[in-house]
Amino acid sequence: MKSRIVDNATRVFLEKGFQGSSIQDLVDAAGVPKGSFYNHFSGKEELAVEITRRWVVDGGLDGLYVRSGAPLPRLREHLESAAARRFAEYGPHGCLLGNFSTGVPAECGRLRAQVAAGLEQWTAAVAAALAEAREAGDLHVDTDAAVLARYVLDGFEGAIARGKVSGDRAVLDQWFDVTFGVLLV
Repeated sequence: MKSRIVDNATRVFLEKGFQGSSIQDLVDAAGVPKGSFYNHFSGKEELAVEITRRWVVDGGLDGLYVRSGAPLPRLREHLESAAARRFAEYGPHGCLLGNFSTGVPAECGRLRAQVAAGLEQWTAAVAAALAEAREAGDLHVDTDAAVLARYVLDGFEGAIARGKVSGDRAVLDQWFDVTFGVLLV
């Protein structure tokens, strides 16, 4: 039952945002009564924290640490896969981390902390791939790997957000072309 709530609530949060989603929306999407919801979660924020944790765990970050093949193509594949998954599974509704980053009120401290932790985990994985690329002589940008990783992910999230507004992937494709054709060389 808990997994059913989590799985269905992800789409609701992506489509309506955190603040725009009611408990009723979440239980309706899962097809469960409110009592079942409250058996597993104290409220909407606790559910969103669990969804955010799972989003990061399922994000394929481990593949960025695997030292097989060239790191920059591996990083691009990771980001292409993340983008394709978001558009294929959820349509042009953005990224959960990006959406929660901008759409969660200040009083939701646990959720904001979970989103921040998820972004830091992702940044660390991207930084590891960038550092590996520099060690291999494939990356000539002299910027600190962690700073560059934040820049890359902030740009990626921005392109995802812009694609959410436009309804298509074109801006994201342009981001990939510039990031991997100009910046990360």
